[in-house]
Amino acid sequence: MFEGWSSEEIVGFVVVYATLAAAVAWFAQSRGRDVWNWFGVALFLSPPLTFILLVLLGPAKARA
Repeated sequence: MFEGWSSEEIVGFVVVYATLAAAVAWFAQSRGRDVWNWFGVALFLSPPLTFILLVLLGPAKARA
């Protein structure tokens, strides 16, 4: 996947990917969901896909 990429490009990709995953985690927190779980899901799947999943799930229901 990274064939022909310089080390700076790889580091830049990882930084952007992790930043997008952190943004998804922040969005999850604002919806009442667990930050670390959603951060991990975003890292494993992809931040845009995880963001769409969070939007479709909606806010978390309050526990009694």
